[in-house]
Amino acid sequence: SSSSTSTSTTSTTSTSTTSTTTSSSSTSTSTTRTTTATSTTSTPTTSTTTSTSSSSTLTTFTTTSSSTTSTSTTTTGYTPDVCSNSSQVALPNGTCVSSGTGQEYSAGILNTGNGSSVDLANALSLYVASVNNANMSRDANSTVSISIIEDSLSKLNNISITLRSDTSFLIAQPLNHSSNDILLGARFQRGLGGASVTNSTVDPLLNSNTSVAAVIAEQSLLDVKSLQMFIIDKPTMYENVDKKTNKSLASSVVMGSVQRVSSESSSMNISLYFKISPEYQPNVSATYLCSFYDISNSRWNETGCTNPLFNAAFDRYECSCNHLTSFALIWLPQSQLGSYGRTMRAADIASLVFQSVSIVCFLIVIIHSVTIRAMNPLLKFQTNNLLPLISSASTTILFIFYIALGMTVYTQTPSEKETKCFLSSSVLMFFVYFFLIFMFCTKTSIGYFNYLRFVYLFPEPKLRQLYSLLIISFLVSITWVSFAAGF
Repeated sequence: SSSSTSTSTTSTTSTSTTSTTTSSSSTSTSTTRTTTATSTTSTPTTSTTTSTSSSSTLTTFTTTSSSTTSTSTTTTGYTPDVCSNSSQVALPNGTCVSSGTGQEYSAGILNTGNGSSVDLANALSLYVASVNNANMSRDANSTVSISIIEDSLSKLNNISITLRSDTSFLIAQPLNHSSNDILLGARFQRGLGGASVTNSTVDPLLNSNTSVAAVIAEQSLLDVKSLQMFIIDKPTMYENVDKKTNKSLASSVVMGSVQRVSSESSSMNISLYFKISPEYQPNVSATYLCSFYDISNSRWNETGCTNPLFNAAFDRYECSCNHLTSFALIWLPQSQLGSYGRTMRAADIASLVFQSVSIVCFLIVIIHSVTIRAMNPLLKFQTNNLLPLISSASTTILFIFYIALGMTVYTQTPSEKETKCFLSSSVLMFFVYFFLIFMFCTKTSIGYFNYLRFVYLFPEPKLRQLYSLLIISFLVSITWVSFAAGF
């Protein structure tokens, strides 16, 4: 026998229908399934079916569905590190397999890109664990490019998930801007694993021995609806990826990606913290760079990133960048040009070239004038002849020291943990300051002397007066440089 009851209620926001059916059966089943999705408007429908028999059987299905736009909140506790055999990794279903099999399995999901957001997140964690547990396979079917890894991370935009393992940390989370504790980034400490960084945890987490960390300024997240971060402790897949320079990996790799509310793109202020990984410790004197991997050019690039500063308290380097991608600490031998991310720009080269040409021209003028006067006994030096020579000489000396300072800054490097200017550049810097001020004071003195010559024709100003003005220019210059050196 069966009975059916139907009730319908209607309002401005919802419509509800309930149906109940009872019947007999000889089979015994007990199943529960729940799926939840949310959006701004909803029309929920609930159906319950109950089947009974002498063996007391219960089957329940509950479904809540929504309209066009949905956000799934799924959290998984998956980790590939649960296998007792260190040469094995665990698949998302819990099966322990060899690292090679795990690499092939995860690479298949990532390369096709057809899996769900949870599948892609699990595959990222599994792939990193697999390539770190064994020699990385170079087979095309088992290898995932860096561009696919970054693209897979950017697809995790409809879930809230956190994956922890011994080799990586992944977090993808919608941002609740009304909360006082918003997600800002992630950190990882070797041997302890990773953790998220929020408003309330940013200070204690960063003031610790973190291997790598990334924190985005809250102001940069105002137009962001979800944030994804992925930290790879031992980034095997990033080794030897730069075939165009001699830059080498020195730290873990951290990746960041966001989904914005609007289509407009704005800069991201992200602070980065790197410790030098023992396996990437340079065997020569090195210069460190805060770099991102430029996929289009297949090289490490420092554009948009500051020079890393060494924090002796935590034995790490700290820098910031204005965009999101894959970041790492990179090192170069100190002998190479471009230390601490400095490279000769076109404007720098043009400046040095034109200053060199100016120096040559000034020297030609000075030598020619002195030679002509010395070789002709009828000619003698007069005050008005010295004015252009003094002006040219002061500018020439300034340009010489400026070029010396520029070449020193671009070619000489300090020790890897030094944060202040090295001695030679500091000395040259003060010489440049002095001659810059002296040049302007000298030209001002010469201008005033010419004013006296043309306004007061008789008697002509004496050479002693010019010397007095030059001495005053020297005193003013040395006073200002001394004042600057004191601070």
